[in-house]
Parts: sequence; structure tokens; C-alpha cells
Amino acid sequence: MVSGSEQFRQLLDGLSHLHALGILHCKLRPASVLLNSPGVLKLSGLGLGRVAAAAQRSDSRQAARDAIATDGFDPPEVMRAAVQGPILDDELPSLSTAAKQAADVFSAGVLLFWCLTA
Repeated sequence: MVSGSEQFRQLLDGLSHLHALGILHCKLRPASVLLNSPGVLKLSGLGLGRVAAAAQRSDSRQAARDAIATDGFDPPEVMRAAVQGPILDDELPSLSTAAKQAADVFSAGVLLFWCLTA
């Protein structure tokens, strides 16, 4: 059996790998983390994931609305946008790719907290 700390390390390694490829997960939730019988963690739910460069210049209104969630796994800046109403990707130029990657890491931390307190 793989320990919880090893599973969390696998989660962060997976996010690091995605970010190294220029991919943002954008929707890290308990349902998007799968664990197989040998204890290997897999990330799923990449339907909303986007290539970081495309996320910087996308003008898709629906993609922006779909990326906003209100379930508590998103960082404060995303939650603030959800409360204020739908936003457009072109309204987010101030968020660098590094900041968007940090949002994935924030969601991983919330997921860890959720696992430890559930």
C-alpha cells in the first residue's frame, strides 16, 4: 500500500509534468484524481485543461465560464471572478502562465487538506 504522502508527491509530480509540457489542468478536484490498485495516482479530467499559451490568448467565452468553479478548490482570484460573474479570457492577461500554474498547485493543496479532514 502506498502512503498518503507518497500519493500527494505523485500528484505534485504529475502537475509538474503537465506544466513542463505547457499544459494547465484548470480543474483539479477529488474526482479528477484516480488511484489504481498498485497505488499509482493518475490525473484525469483534462477536458478543461488547456495549453498554457492558448490560455493566454483564448477568446472563447464558454471556455472561460467553464473554467470557473465555486466548489472551493480554486484559488481566491478565480473564486472572486466567479462571484463577480462570468469573465472572458482576455480579461485575465495580468495572470501569467506561472500564476495559472500556481492555481493548479493551490488546488492540489486544497485537495490535500480535503483528504486529511474528510
